Amino acid sequence: MFGSKVFADRPAYSQTIHVFKGWYLLGEGSDFNTTLMPPATSVFAYLPILNRYFPIKPRPTETEKSQIQKDFKDRGIDIDKTEGRIVGTYWYYYPSEQDITFKVDYGQTHRLFAGWNLKFITPEMVGKNFDDVTGDCIVKKAFAYNSEGSERWVNLKGYTFESVKGLKQIGLGFAINVEKECKFGEKGGSLPPPLPVFN
Repeated sequence: MFGSKVFADRPAYSQTIHVFKGWYLLGEGSDFNTTLMPPATSVFAYLPILNRYFPIKPRPTETEKSQIQKDFKDRGIDIDKTEGRIVGTYWYYYPSEQDITFKVDYGQTHRLFAGWNLKFITPEMVGKNFDDVTGDCIVKKAFAYNSEGSERWVNLKGYTFESVKGLKQIGLGFAINVEKECKFGEKGGSLPPPLPVFN
């Protein structure tokens, strides 16, 4: 009750990243259409239910859209009720080096599907260990994508988002494989200390 209201009133975190030519896995940000999308030549979403990518930019053809709708319907899934759970982190291809500034909202919790999902590092994760922000998910594997490093995928299990370095990672995407459908986000804390006892 109070937590969601506090996060709702908090302004989005403004993140600036320096990109080079190549692929980047990034959270959509609240200003996705005006900041992240325009400089990219290609954008893809991952559909965990179907275990495949779907083009966002350039726009999908009518045939591609129809096929996705049919595939969802064949599985008995209402795409309108699940769309918010299958978007949020995308693959972007940037054709040139540049700075990109975008907003990342606070209070991000996500329902994940069994198997692979794409999500992003949120402001709440900074200063915490990845294992403490997995909610009720049983995480099999989790990897952040490193666009510039020689090692492309970095294991997140047991990883701590340090206060300085972690701030630079807000908005960067990661792939997470979970055992079953679950709620990903900060785990609930313990109860506060008891009130004093007087005799």
